[in-house]
Amino acid sequence: MDSTHCHQHYHLSKSKYIAWLQCPKRLWLQVHRPDLLEQAVMPHEVEIGYQVGDLARDLFPGGALVEFKGHDIGEQLKLTAELIKNGTQVIYEAAFSHEGLFCKTDLLVKKRGGYELYEVKASTGIKDYYYHDLPGHGTVIAYNSSFEATRLKELAAAFPEHKERIERVIASIVNLETPFRKRWAYDWKQCGSYSIKEVLPAFVPGMTYEGLEIGNGDQAMNAYASMPDMPPEEAARTRKALLIYCGQDTLAMVKLWEKLREMCA
Repeated sequence: MDSTHCHQHYHLSKSKYIAWLQCPKRLWLQVHRPDLLEQAVMPHEVEIGYQVGDLARDLFPGGALVEFKGHDIGEQLKLTAELIKNGTQVIYEAAFSHEGLFCKTDLLVKKRGGYELYEVKASTGIKDYYYHDLPGHGTVIAYNSSFEATRLKELAAAFPEHKERIERVIASIVNLETPFRKRWAYDWKQCGSYSIKEVLPAFVPGMTYEGLEIGNGDQAMNAYASMPDMPPEEAARTRKALLIYCGQDTLAMVKLWEKLREMCA
């Protein structure tokens, strides 16, 4: 056996670890036969990944890119360190290494007092191995966190094999409702309410829940509970309406979070 190959040093990167979680053979191919792995990956999947990455960068335009192709690990680490030292606000594909471990982050955004790290996934759902691709102490934003935490505790009780992971999520929750409930941020258009349905249009003009087929939590719970008894077409329509409502909830929290950061800048 080639002694050079035997003693070749490999960095353990985040992508290699995720590849091993998906399939140990995938990791072997990635390290020893990347040419074969490239043949096995559908070109359109690669292209979709690039497109999603570009869309994510559009959220934080004007950043500096740490190129992977044509640069070895040392060069990528050096460039990242220089960009951070120079106070670069947004870095795409920032590179870090510690004790033989190597990772690149999709987006690194400089904020007051530190940095925000974003991981981007081209997928229509959450896969189990995604949790291994996230920082160990990522913040989870929720509006009315006590309700969300209670539901998560119920899930932990129902699925004890996931209890530890769910409890980590609960411990990471930040309640976006707090600044509005305590009136640290207040607008007269809230009419004294800190419900997200009133807070959203007050702080983000043009955004509202009006006109949605399902426009509040009570309607959502009732609709969901009734779906098993609905004809297939009605159930499909209700599912779509629920997804639209949940999407509005998520977007509302994003916009309110951005507004609070803007107010505190």
